[in-house]
Amino acid sequence: MYNLGHFFVNYSELNLTCFCTTKFISIIALINLISRTKYLPMYSSLAIAYAFVQKGIEDGNPVTQMKLQKLVYFANGIHLAQYDNPLIKENFQSWDYGPVIPEIYQQFKIYGSSPIEDTSLLFVFNPSAKKVLESDVLDEKAKETISVTWNSLKDISAITLSAWTHKKGSPWETHYKNGIIPNEEIKEYFKSEFVKD
Repeated sequence: MYNLGHFFVNYSELNLTCFCTTKFISIIALINLISRTKYLPMYSSLAIAYAFVQKGIEDGNPVTQMKLQKLVYFANGIHLAQYDNPLIKENFQSWDYGPVIPEIYQQFKIYGSSPIEDTSLLFVFNPSAKKVLESDVLDEKAKETISVTWNSLKDISAITLSAWTHKKGSPWETHYKNGIIPNEEIKEYFKSEFVKD
């Protein structure tokens, strides 16, 4: 419970109750709570997608929009399996060619099925996307997840990645034509399929 009107903070899960007389002390208590919990930031899917596009350009291995969707899906799945937290704020939907984030589709559809070799067109039709990218500063865990995903999948075709997402029993197959793919199912699937003890 956090009530700025009376500056009362009650964190029963940490056995910490503090009555604060100033807003400053209340905010310090809130920051301490956040730093002691298992919280990781989530990012805009556009920021994660843009990071993969940049890696593709830098490595001379540009990605198509279809592959970009799969890279973000695998990165989110790996992050969920590793840290029990999603990497992105948005939820994946089950579309014909696999899990899709509509915002990524809308932002990158100008490239069609061509490799994305230049990002100059990205902000012409959606200037507000630049603000999203500038406001999302990735932490080290997010950067590591992106690097691991990129290094593992950069040479695998979009069609192959799509086939992987379509496997029998996958979250995509379970929710095909039914909309949202729950992060909890993505996490459990990635833990069972890709994370070995």
